[in-house]
Parts: sequence; C-alpha cells; structure tokens
Amino acid sequence: MQTNTEPAAAEVNGAREDPRPLYATADLAFILDHAVQGDIRPQELVDALSVRFTRMLEGYVVDPSRLRQTLDDTDSVISGSFVLRFIEGSTEWAEGDMDIYVDRTSVKEIKEVLEAEHYVSETPVRQHWGYGHAAGSIREVIKFKNLGTSRSVDVIVSRNKLSIFPIADFWGTQVMNFMSGSSICIAYPHTLNRIAFIVPRRSTDWKVPILIAKYQRRGYEFRELNGDEIGKVRYFGDKYCLSLPLRQGRGTFGRGPLVDTVVWKL
Repeated sequence: MQTNTEPAAAEVNGAREDPRPLYATADLAFILDHAVQGDIRPQELVDALSVRFTRMLEGYVVDPSRLRQTLDDTDSVISGSFVLRFIEGSTEWAEGDMDIYVDRTSVKEIKEVLEAEHYVSETPVRQHWGYGHAAGSIREVIKFKNLGTSRSVDVIVSRNKLSIFPIADFWGTQVMNFMSGSSICIAYPHTLNRIAFIVPRRSTDWKVPILIAKYQRRGYEFRELNGDEIGKVRYFGDKYCLSLPLRQGRGTFGRGPLVDTVVWKL
C-alpha cells in the first residue's frame, strides 16, 4: 500500500522526533503503513489526521471546530473531492466546492453555521442536475457562496433522515467516502491505491464518461469488477469499510442505524 517515499519518524539525540509534521502532507496509505509498522503511535495518528482535517476546513470557514461539532450533532457528513484530497494529502488538485450531505431535518443547523461564516445561499434552490447518478436519493442541492472568499459549499439534502443515503448511489467506488466531524469512512479501501470500479447500473449516466476522464487525470485506474464484488450487499458500517477516528476520545463514525441502514450492491 505504501506510495509515499518520505522517511518514517526518526530518532534525534536518542529522543523520538514528533512525527505529526512529517505526516501533514503524506498520503493516507503511507501513514497507515507506518502506523501498522509502529512508526507512528495510535494517538499520534489521530492527532495528525485531525490537524489535517482542521487545516483543510480553514480554507472554507473561520471556525472549523464549530463546523465539525455541527456535523457530529446533526449526523451530517462531508463527501466528494474534499475527502479525496484529505486521503491523498499533498495534491495538485484545485480546491473546489465542499459538499456537505445532510438529512432533511438538519438543513437549518448547517445553514446557520454557513451564514455565520458569511455564506449566502442562491435562490431559487439549485436542482440536482449535477448529481444525476443519485437523483433518486437527493431531495435538493443548495448552493452557498462566500462573497468575501469566493468559496462555495454545496449542501446536498437527502430524501430521508439519513444524510449518507445519496452516497450509496454514487457512480464510482473512489468517491464512496465521507467524513463526519470526528471520523472518516472509506467504503472501498483499495481506492487508497487509486484503483476504482464503476457501478454498473449507473454507468449509462451521461456525465460518467466525463467524470472517468477527470479522475484518470488525477491518477485513478478504473478496473472491471470481479465476481467477489458483484452482488455483494454492503453497508457503511460493515467489515469491508475502513473507518478511522479524527478526534481525540472519539470512536469511529456511525450511530447504529445511520451506517447500518444504508445498503447497496455493485
């Protein structure tokens, strides 16, 4: 899995050097390799990833702690390219929109956080034309723009009380990831090596060829599904997911029904 050539934490004058700055821009596969090898301790891993998360959020909000807490309080999550940039660490990807997925009852709380950060919502509400692969699970998409920084946040509202419901409808396995305020869930850990599959029943979506080309430019290799993947019932809390805490004293993401209820098959 190791893909980064940076050295592991070193001994300096007999004392162990703090590894957290070293892992600030390393890709997640590299970090996990060295965590398994014992070069980075569990709490150092959590601290390093938490700092990375907060610093990335600072590109969008002044108060990342409030946003992270609100995500946890409302069972909302971040998904999309933001999560992939988090996984890859140092990347040349341009910072685009941040996508926040909310259930239909939590729009008010997320809206209050964004408005406190001087984001303004577009009117009328933008429809979900850009999310055709998941249109059946999305109620609406609300576009927020920060007039001071020109940053954009898309709030994707689920049709039910489960914010992650639309993520199970994504077109490819490399984007089936999400972050709560205190953890990350990667549904297909092989994507850490930039290997992805296309979900067959959504492969006819007009936008999929464009998206494939975009991610190929970002280094992703798309492969044919094997027999083990086809027809396997999955849910975000199952044994095949990779879930990691991103905050001290917090467990991995999911409060029972939230991760166990949303199921899918490739």
